[in-house]
Formats: sequence, C-alpha cells, structure tokens
Amino acid sequence: MEFDLVDICGAEGSPVGLAGCRAENTCYESCAYDVVVFDTIRPTDILTCSEKHVFVHHTILPPHRPQEQATYNTMRLLSDDELRLAPILHDIQQRSETIFNRCAQGCLVDALMYAARSDCDDSDMASCWQNCAAVCLADAAVYLERHTPSSHTLDILRRQNPKIASIIADAVGVERASRTLINRMSTATMSLIEAHGDSAQMVNHRVSMMLHDGRLADCYLYMCGMGRTALAAMPNDATVQYAAHIMMDAERDMSRIRDATSRIRTQATAMLEAHGGALVGNDTI
Repeated sequence: MEFDLVDICGAEGSPVGLAGCRAENTCYESCAYDVVVFDTIRPTDILTCSEKHVFVHHTILPPHRPQEQATYNTMRLLSDDELRLAPILHDIQQRSETIFNRCAQGCLVDALMYAARSDCDDSDMASCWQNCAAVCLADAAVYLERHTPSSHTLDILRRQNPKIASIIADAVGVERASRTLINRMSTATMSLIEAHGDSAQMVNHRVSMMLHDGRLADCYLYMCGMGRTALAAMPNDATVQYAAHIMMDAERDMSRIRDATSRIRTQATAMLEAHGGALVGNDTI
C-alpha cells in the first residue's frame, strides 16, 4: 500500500480497522478503502490519497447488530494501541458461523416478506417489492458464503453460488443494464439520498468505480439495493416510491414479476429451512 491509512484518517489513538472488499480481497484496483475508526458516531469522511478513494466511517465499540459483527469478521486491524478492538474481533471470529447464519436468516425472512408485498395490482410497486425480495435473497446467499453484501455481491455469487446468481440476475433484469440506464437510475438515487441528508458523494464514487471497471450488472444490482434501502426506511412515502420505480428500473410485465417472485419465494423458503433451524431459540449473539 502506497499510503498510511491510519495517518490520513487522523484517528488520534482510536482503534482503526480496514473493512469491506479491500479486507476481504474481493476488490478491484479502483475500489475505495473502507476504513472504520472507533471514536464516535458521525458521518463518513470521503478522502482522496494517491488517486485512491478512502471512506472513513466512524462508529463506537462494541458492535451489537449481527450485520456489523459480520462486517468485522474479516476486518484487518490497522491500529489498536489500547487493545480495545483486537479482543472483540477475535471473539467475533470465534462466533462467525452463528453470526453469518443469523444475518442470512434475517435476510431470508425479509425476502419472503417483500415477496408477499409484491402480490399487489400496481405493477410498478409489485416490481419494486419483487426486486427488494431479490436483493434480500442475494444478501442471504452472500452471508452464507461468509462474505458481506457489497457492490461485489453478484461477482461473489457467480463464483460461489451460480444458481442463486442466475435467479437474482433474472429477477431484477440485469440483462437490461446499460450506461444510459444506470445513469438514469443513479440520478434518481442521488436526488433521493440528498433529500434525506445521506452521503450521495459516497454512492456516486461507488457507481463511478463500477462504471469505470465496466461492471454494469453489478452496478445495476447495487442500484436496486439502494432502492430497497429507501423503501425499507420510508415504504409509504409517495416521493420515495416514485424514485424507487426509477432506481430499480421497475418492470411492467406482471406475468414476469409473478414468475420471478415465485422462484425467489421457493429458493428463500428452501434456504431458510436448511439454515434457519440452526439458530432457533438463540436470541442473542
């Protein structure tokens, strides 16, 4: 590495770790560095060093949510002078199977919930809810492969679970992905993110990096994931629903929507039956 991540993020003695695709070794050369500083909860800082993007995320210890813990399972320790972070990472790694299974279980339940919501007469919203179900199924499959959902989700599934990758790609319609369409989806995404005070700049960087690498299908699925996040936060907001139609490139063919939803529901149910039972009765991580 041609620069010191701890030095440029100005951690001032706080524990620092490298997360994301750079830590998991699933990255491309253009990918950003996701650095986590355990100091306080505040917005992400976006830095550029040696023509590389560095996203400095700020949070506190210990991580409580299973999704956070899964992220830290592959975290690369960069600085921990007071040994506050190292024991936590070790403990998470010891319990990683339970943590990843719990994350997958939650995603599969969400996939079935969204699949049920797609059973409506509004084709735009039916398509959006079906895409939400597909994104949740993809997240669950990635967790079961001991990775965390990211802009590399489709890449990971194509290598490690081609069957699920095919179901997801067909359900959301990644074959339609083009630079023109993704730019339209991205514009809607940026407008919605900015309207609700989140970091449109960070999302814009990720989209730009994927387009730079020619990863159109990955970027298309990433946009669908952003639409899922928006709908999950404000499902009954008319502005959000309208933006989601564009962010997810909503399908109008109800027969295709129903067929895709059926495949998602069948796969999610089978995976939940196979992997969900391991955690029954275990309410804590």
